[in-house]
Amino acid sequence: MEAATFSASTSATSSQCVAQQYLPSPLSTSTNIIDLYLHAHCYRPERCQSPRSFHLWACITTIAAAIRDKLWVERHPGKKLKLNLYTMLVGDSGLGKDYCCNIAKSYLYPYRKVVNLFDGRITHAGIAETMGRPTGRNKTTGELTYPDGHLYLITEELKYSLGSKGKLVSDFLSLMTAMYNKEGEVEESTRIAGRLKFREPCWNWLGGTTPEWLFDCIDRKEIAGGAAARVVWVVEGIDIARMRPQYKPPPDFAEVVALLQARFAALVLSPIRGCIQPVPEARAYYQQWFLSRDIAGYDKVYWPTLMREPDLAWKLAALYCVADGGPLIIQLTHMIWATALVEMLRIEHLPKLVDAANTSPQIQTANFIRDYVAKTGYRTKTAVMGQMMRRGFGAGEVEQALLTLEKAKIVVTLHGTLLQGKIVNADPQQQYCVYMEQGGRLTGDKVKGAVGRPKK
Repeated sequence: MEAATFSASTSATSSQCVAQQYLPSPLSTSTNIIDLYLHAHCYRPERCQSPRSFHLWACITTIAAAIRDKLWVERHPGKKLKLNLYTMLVGDSGLGKDYCCNIAKSYLYPYRKVVNLFDGRITHAGIAETMGRPTGRNKTTGELTYPDGHLYLITEELKYSLGSKGKLVSDFLSLMTAMYNKEGEVEESTRIAGRLKFREPCWNWLGGTTPEWLFDCIDRKEIAGGAAARVVWVVEGIDIARMRPQYKPPPDFAEVVALLQARFAALVLSPIRGCIQPVPEARAYYQQWFLSRDIAGYDKVYWPTLMREPDLAWKLAALYCVADGGPLIIQLTHMIWATALVEMLRIEHLPKLVDAANTSPQIQTANFIRDYVAKTGYRTKTAVMGQMMRRGFGAGEVEQALLTLEKAKIVVTLHGTLLQGKIVNADPQQQYCVYMEQGGRLTGDKVKGAVGRPKK
């Protein structure tokens, strides 16, 4: 394997830590596919429409889809670990999740039949029949022939592709879970399609969704287990400071995109196959990192995902090695980069997902009211009601949320007569929702202590 390469480049430049991924990569010092990709599509992160992490993981997942099952690693001797990934970009509407998915898709679209790219609505039955139905018979032996078992599934909006949670979604997620690390042939029998066979399944999945629609598809209780624990969750929020009238690409954009197209073509079409081995220093670093993790210190809801971190670290190290374009040997820098990315997922992204899963719709309603009132310090109750009802909430839900906020001394509802002199132009006929600072002080008010509750 030492002489095997995917391109003529033998660049030794690799990120010493994951922080480097958040800086523009000079083309004169890197020909790594990931660096090139980020240079082209996230040239200046502070002025990029989508978060840099979205582009980073879309690129990594596309590399995995391009090489399919041709390469693998062995975390344990004799145990084949394919480099496939399930990646979900989670963020507010307008964050550019579909934009990132479409860019990633564009590099493999010319080879869509080779990588078996699928972008659209899908069900368990549909994917099973597409992947497992016989395509013909062997002319010599007469045996049925089946399509290759690889798949690159892109779901730009999870709810559109899967629909709301129910039996169809549950069946689909069960299938994706079963196929994540399967080896050999997998058979399935259905009443309509009959006997189906998946030959050496190697499935990659890149998707996007908003937090609200995510929980319309997947039950909150399932986030830490089953299919969800096999997914790389990349969770980001909107940063208004990044918004620009136009997002400018780097000066050498066309040149870099052409180089990326050639590099992805090499990944797809190369006949190379085999196991990527690490150098001793990389394996020693991995063992040190593995023993330093304090899984017991985390809440049990994290454990299913944390138990799969070692496999993810090996996959990422191998994928970064492939992206370098040199000899297919995992170097120390590859393993450092991979474990740093895994740490970032655990520290920055997974807690956001768990918090969202643990937040009930009632608490979400209260949090929205809190944020809406806190922007100006106070709002009329009529304005709060109107804002929430335009978002589909009923009057009873709003009243219950306001009561919760008042008990927590976060937002209190007061008559205008009690606020004259404290809020400019307070209308005595109105009720006001007032945001409370810590210590019971009215926002914008210098008088200590909370104002009494309005008379009924």
